[in-house]
Amino acid sequence: MPPNEGRFAIVRVCWYADTGRSESLRTKNVFIHWCPLAASVKSRFVYAASTRTVIDKFLGKFSTLIETGNIQELALEKIVKKTQENK
Repeated sequence: MPPNEGRFAIVRVCWYADTGRSESLRTKNVFIHWCPLAASVKSRFVYAASTRTVIDKFLGKFSTLIETGNIQELALEKIVKKTQENK
């Protein structure tokens, strides 16, 4: 993600879940709203003002919403963990 610009993204996350009997492949769509503190005030305002509209357009297309400006929160392990918690 760019360090000084906001972005919206929908990504498909895949992982193997241990069901107790076997491992099964799970997939979920995740909506990411990225808006770092280094972005200009105008950019942060535009993304903040349009977030609800974009989410409403894609309602039902994703199971998890991640809003962050911290690049560490976009590590695959953290995204999978948040997706698993949001059943």
